Amino acid sequence: MRTPTIAAVFLVVVAVLASSPARAGSTKDGVYLSNHGYQITPPLSWTAVDGSNRGLYSETLPPSLLKADTKAYDVLFFDAELPPAGDGPAELQDSLMVMVIPSKGKAGDDASVIFKESTEAFAKGIVAAMKPHLEKLFSNVESKSAVAGKHGAIDTIDLLWGVAGEGGSNEGFILQTIIPGPEYTLLVTCSLGKARYEERKDACVAAVDSVKLNP
Repeated sequence: MRTPTIAAVFLVVVAVLASSPARAGSTKDGVYLSNHGYQITPPLSWTAVDGSNRGLYSETLPPSLLKADTKAYDVLFFDAELPPAGDGPAELQDSLMVMVIPSKGKAGDDASVIFKESTEAFAKGIVAAMKPHLEKLFSNVESKSAVAGKHGAIDTIDLLWGVAGEGGSNEGFILQTIIPGPEYTLLVTCSLGKARYEERKDACVAAVDSVKLNP
């Protein structure tokens, strides 16, 4: 079993810099089909933001989602029906974001091969590389777990983070799954407010389980 190179780790985690341009997708019977070729079933009734309507939401997304670079993700789903926090700290908005990353780096590293040979140590190495990017969005970031996983027939890396902003704002959990494919790799990020995490975490896992590459 070979050890993934630093270049390979960089390929996977620096999604904001390497993500492919967003494209308009379409939704049918609750299933979102991206023009990048994958499909995903988001939690029921969540609003989709992609290349078709990005301009409409670029300045009106909930506060915690405005920090995300709208050019970095392919599609963003969020629960637009959550009530505002009122006088208390702003809550972390429940959302599901998909980034599309080319699977072959400049050195020719193939993410699908790398992940098939991945180890728990490799998963923890990704945490070290990913954490600085989350710390640009939150003042407190704690890695809860990092494991080699499996969703359907696809080998993945699954990460869980606890996060919070200044003064207890945007407190919650972030589940990230890296799904490799021969042409591109998906980084699926599900963010949930602390009060709703236990109730909704299974919906995030179900969304990841629903992913199909080139269906």
